[in-house]
This record gives sequence, C-alpha cells and structure tokens, in this order.
Amino acid sequence: MDSEKQVGDSTADSVGHDCFETIAYCIPAIACRLALPFSQRHKSVPQSEQRLRAAKGKVRMAMLDANRIEAFLRHQLDMFNQGRRDDFIAAYREIAPGGLLIDDPVGSDRQEGLQLIGKLFDRYVGWKLTFVELIVNGHEAAACVRNEGVVNGHPVTVHSLETYHFGEGGTFLARYFHPAMSA
Repeated sequence: MDSEKQVGDSTADSVGHDCFETIAYCIPAIACRLALPFSQRHKSVPQSEQRLRAAKGKVRMAMLDANRIEAFLRHQLDMFNQGRRDDFIAAYREIAPGGLLIDDPVGSDRQEGLQLIGKLFDRYVGWKLTFVELIVNGHEAAACVRNEGVVNGHPVTVHSLETYHFGEGGTFLARYFHPAMSA
C-alpha cells in the first residue's frame, strides 16, 4: 500500500496525499458548493465568466449526457498520458465551444482559454495521470486523480481532486484541488 502513496523517496510525502483521506476531507465541502446553483457558487463573477454567460445564447449545444462526459474525461487523460498535445487540446476545443474556464488550483485567479490547457500540458509533460475514482452526475463530474511525476529531481505521487461543470451553452469549468508545488 505504501508504494501507492509515494514513488521514490520521502520527498513525496511532503507533497503527496492519500487520496481517500483527501476525499473524506474535501468532498463534504465540494458537495455543499455543488448543491448550490452555479451562479451562487461563484459570487464574484470575473469578466471571463461574464463573457461566457453572454455567449451562452449564441452557442446552441445540447447538454452533454453522462456517457459523453465520461468518454471525454477518459479520452483527454489518455491523450495526456500518450503525449499527444494536439489531440489533447482538440478534445477540449470540441467539448467546450462556448468557452473554457479553469481554476488551477482552486482559490487562485480563474483563467480562461485553450492556451492555458496547452501550458498545463507542457508543464506536466511526462507525468502519468490515473483516475482513482471518476463520478459523473448529470452535467457535472468529480474525480480523484493520481499524478505521478518528478518535482525538483525527485519522483513523486500527488493526488488531486478535480471537478468539472459542463454548461448548456457549451461552456466548461474545470477546478483542480491539489497541494501547492512546482514541477
């Protein structure tokens, strides 16, 4: 079991978390926020989100069903792990024609756009990501992800909690909860 918690040496303990302990701690808070309507979860609405909301009426797209959402999430993970940057970005472009917003990490300034997905891909290229758990309900999903890579020359395993909201206007909000670190 210890090998799942860390890869390499004890440096991993300083940035890694046991996924299930993290879930037990974070899910109640996430669930409380997700129970609120989307507009109430984000009291101060950044300009980027205001633009996405304004575009909502211009982009006509049927709500995605749970199977399509799960297929997208698994596909983008596969494209990342295979190092297929263009296909990785294309998957986001297809799933979010109404715009993409990202909180990485949650609590930092919300960012928008496909260029950010490319930057995140480049920053973590070579890492291996694995869904420990993926749950899709309606047009939202939550996942616990095992992230294995190298930080400051040391192999590490870090678990993240990620939530995804797919809006009816083709918008997509991804929120990543993970320990602070630099890759």
